[in-house]
Amino acid sequence: MFSGQPISQARNQVSIVFDEPPVYGHLSGYDNLYLLSRVDIGTQYVNHILSALNLEKDLMHKDARAFSLGQRHRLAVACALIRQGNFIIMDEPTVGLDVVSWEMVKNLLKAEAAQGRVVLLTGHNYNLMAEVVDDILIISEGIISYHGSMNNIIKAAGINIELKTQFDRASIESYGFTQIAPSTFHKQYSNRQEFNNQLVQMQKRGIIIEHIDIKVPGLKEVYQAMLENKDELP
Repeated sequence: MFSGQPISQARNQVSIVFDEPPVYGHLSGYDNLYLLSRVDIGTQYVNHILSALNLEKDLMHKDARAFSLGQRHRLAVACALIRQGNFIIMDEPTVGLDVVSWEMVKNLLKAEAAQGRVVLLTGHNYNLMAEVVDDILIISEGIISYHGSMNNIIKAAGINIELKTQFDRASIESYGFTQIAPSTFHKQYSNRQEFNNQLVQMQKRGIIIEHIDIKVPGLKEVYQAMLENKDELP
């Protein structure tokens, strides 16, 4: 069963992009597009998708064996999107894509989601996928270790502050900082406002801070922290 329907009935609602693009090298880009999507490839919508993925006519007339990995991957994405299924499933969506190509794919995925379609991404390039996802499911050793919104997981991670000051160590540590190098101290806060409030207190006390480095953990760092502290998951 899928979405409450037998697989045979739900098949046309699902579009899948594998990490290894399943294109046929001896067929042209257009032939692959039709064979893998089974839809009319002469529509305005199809032309829009091909243009958005920079799959030009000259390229699409060539055999797919002449395509680069990134071009094959974009072709596979095009095959999935033109089916206009309600569910789009992509495994390792960033494989073989440079920064520009990923931006193309990302924008299309956001547009599909805005149309009410469900986009499911699986992969390990956390920071790139964090640019597009709304909800996150983290699985460790076959067990779901977190399920929630992207905003909540980042908020739970807090922010890391490193500051440099020549002020005496005891005074800085009284605010919960830990010395990590000469004149350099570190502390984790729940949010930026919490740090701002304490910064005002330190300034009123006359503590002179030479430099402040604010680091917001990315999805990769949050995931690593979760694996190290499974009993403290948000």
